[in-house]
Formats: sequence, C-alpha cells, structure tokens
Amino acid sequence: MDFFSEFQPAWRSLCLTYDPSLIEWTTVCVSQLVGFLLPGLVFFMLDLLQPKWAKPWRKPAQFPTHLKLWKMVQCSIRNMLTGWILHGLYLWWAYPRTLFVVDSQLPTWKLAVGQYIGVFLLGEGLFYVFHRMMHENRWLYLKIHSIHHGTGVAPTGMSVWYGHVVDHFVFNGLPLALVTLLPAMVLQAHILVVEALSVLALVSGVVSHSGYYYREKTVYDHWAHHENSSKNLGAYAMMDLLFNSYTASR
Repeated sequence: MDFFSEFQPAWRSLCLTYDPSLIEWTTVCVSQLVGFLLPGLVFFMLDLLQPKWAKPWRKPAQFPTHLKLWKMVQCSIRNMLTGWILHGLYLWWAYPRTLFVVDSQLPTWKLAVGQYIGVFLLGEGLFYVFHRMMHENRWLYLKIHSIHHGTGVAPTGMSVWYGHVVDHFVFNGLPLALVTLLPAMVLQAHILVVEALSVLALVSGVVSHSGYYYREKTVYDHWAHHENSSKNLGAYAMMDLLFNSYTASR
C-alpha cells in the first residue's frame, strides 16, 4: 500500500467530521506554521544567539541587530495573523463555498504529481509577473515594496514576510492567493497538493532570505536580487532566463 492509500481512511474521517471551510482554514494555517514560522524561528534563534560555527555560513558575515530581529519577527507574525483573519472572514462570508478543493477522496500519486507540477509552473509565472510589476512601477516600489528591500545588508529568515502591510497583501497575499488559487482552480488540484507546494515555497523563501548560504542555487540567486533588485525576480531561475532578467550570483 502507498502512503495515500494508508492515509485515505483518516482523511475521509476528517472530512466527514469537520466542515470543509474549517478544514481549509486549518490546513492553510498549518502549512504557514510549518513552512514559514518554524524555519523562520530557527534562523531567528541562530541570529539571536550568534554561535561561532554559524558565522562562516553568513553572507554578509554580520548578524542583524537584536532590535532589527524583533522588528522583523513582530511585523512578519502580524502579517501572517492578519492573513489568517482575512481568510477566515472570507470563508465566513462565502460559506459554504471554499477556495480550494476539499475532497474526501485523495488523488492518486500520478494525479498528485501532475497537479503539483502544473500548480508550480503556473504559480511561478504569476509570481514573476507580480514581482516584476512591484519593481518596475516606480510608485509601487518606492511607497510599498522598497520597505521589504530596506531590510539592510544583514537579512534574516523572518524578513520574507517583512514589509508594508499593503505590500504583504498585494505582493505576498494576493499573488500567493493567485499563485495557489488560480492553478488549483484550473487544474482542480486537491488542497493537500496545493498546500504541500505552499510549504516548500515558504521554506525556500525563508532560507533564501536567511543570510545563511550552502549549496542551494536559489539562495544565492535571491541574494543577488537584493543586491540588484531588477534581476532574479522569479522564485526560481526559469522565468528570469526566459525574459532576460537573470544574473548569476557572485
């Protein structure tokens, strides 16, 4: 038996016991706790404690100040909680409709992989378009998105959701909703497939903003974006290579 077959009875029981709106809201919240808050707090503790063994992995070598760390944490958690509240209010207003496909029948492995790849490709394209818009529109950049890029030369994992509240919901919230929702609607992707991708995307975002570098190309590429904000606008390199906005990290 594969994992889906073993997990199917538990998932079906969950869907029969609880309302789909509650399942959707809880699943989204848990994915953000696992993908954003947990790894973000790990890097937060590294920056707070500043162990000697971690310093060689930092680029640049300096750690953020404690004041900046707390500011990042407070802002990022505020934005996350605001998103939870808005999502909950939408589900209450739209009840019994849900944003995602909350189906008691889990997809097969082949279907799940196909949905995952489809959501990833469509989502990456949407992310690139929104991110490029925030940089190329002077007003949007100066008034909103520049706050995120003003995190300074000592980044931290929590800074992935640091920024103006409008920036968070226009650049993070709306694009992420479209990045996950539109492909999910087009492909009728199961909520667990969509949120699995969301977790990996969030972890990648936290790591790429953390300032800690290892053999992961997207980490270096995103640092190059914070050094030259007109380059490396995609979460991954493929859209930048396609539209000539890629620059190799140093």
